[in-house]
Amino acid sequence: MRRSLTAALTAAAFIPAALVLAPADADACSPPLPSTSWTLPADGDMILPETPILVAINGWGFGPDDTVTLAAGGVDLAIDVEYRYTYNLFTSIFEVIPEQPLGVGEHDLEITFDDPDFPNQFAASFSVNPSLDPGPLPGPVSFTWYRETLEQPSANSCYSASAIQYLIIEPLAEEPHFYEIAFHRDGGDSIYYIALPKDVDNTLRSYGVPEADCVEIRAIGLDGEAGDSVEYCAPHKCAHTDNSTEFADFGSVNWDDVDGCGDEEEENGEEEENGEEEENGEEEENGEEEENGEEEENGEEEEEASGGCSSTGSNSSSFALALLLVGLAILRRRS
Repeated sequence: MRRSLTAALTAAAFIPAALVLAPADADACSPPLPSTSWTLPADGDMILPETPILVAINGWGFGPDDTVTLAAGGVDLAIDVEYRYTYNLFTSIFEVIPEQPLGVGEHDLEITFDDPDFPNQFAASFSVNPSLDPGPLPGPVSFTWYRETLEQPSANSCYSASAIQYLIIEPLAEEPHFYEIAFHRDGGDSIYYIALPKDVDNTLRSYGVPEADCVEIRAIGLDGEAGDSVEYCAPHKCAHTDNSTEFADFGSVNWDDVDGCGDEEEENGEEEENGEEEENGEEEENGEEEENGEEEENGEEEEEASGGCSSTGSNSSSFALALLLVGLAILRRRS
C-alpha cells in the first residue's frame, strides 16, 4: 500500500520541532530540503515482527503528496504513519505502523518526497525473524540533568528563549533499540525526544526545551518493550547568567564549577543583595518588620531567587509561531 501523507501529518511534524529547537545538533537555522536522514531498522538489519519501525525526516516533515511504502515480496502492505519524537532542530521521527503483524522474510521500505524542484527518494530493506532473540529487558537509565537560564532571551538565530536543558546519559551495557527522553511540563504537553545508542556516550548534550518540570528517560528494546523509567523533577545543577548588560549566550557555563542549584542566586547577586534579614536583624531584634517595611523591601529573596532555577521560556512562543509560519509557507510552495 502506498501511503500518501496529508497536510495534517505535516503539521504534526513541524509544530513540535518549532516548540523544541535543539540548536546543538543543527548545522543551520533554516530548514533543510525534505529528505530521509535515517531509518531504524537500518538497511540490512534483522528485526522482530513487533520491532518499532522509525524514520527520521529532515525539513518540515511530510507534504500531502509525499509517500511511504512498506512492501513484502513486492506486495505493498497496509500501514499507518504517525509522528513520535523530535531528534534535533529540523529532524522529526515518524513511526511506520503495519496494520497486520509483519511476516517472515525481506521487507522493503521506500520514502518519496514529491517536490517538483527537489525530488528525493530513500529506500531500505530489512528482514523479519520471529525467532530472533530480543535480549534482556533494558535496565534503568542513569542520567544527570542540568538547566541553564538567561536573564534575557537568547540572541542567537537558532533559539529564542530564556532557558535550555542539558543531559548527560550513561549508556547501558546492552544497547537498546533506542532511548526515549520525555520532558514533562505541568499544565502542558510533554515533549518527547529520541536518542540512538550512538548518541548516548556519557557526554553533555543540549535540548532546546525552555520549560521542563520533570525529565524521564527509559530504554526501548528490540521488541518494543520499555525498561524501567528513571525520572527527576528537579535539576542536579542550575546556572543563571545575567546577559542584560553584556552579551552572553547558552553554552558558556563551566559545569565543573557549579554545585547544585544554589549558584544561580549567587551569580545573580540576589542572595547577597536581598538576603539581609540576618544581618539587619529587624525581624527578630526590633520586631518592626511591618512598621519599617522590611518585609516588602528585604523579603524578596525567595521571590527573586526562585526564578533562577525555573523555566520561564516566555519569549519562546513568539519564535515558535514564526517558525510555524515559515513551515506553512514551505508547505504551500510544495503543494
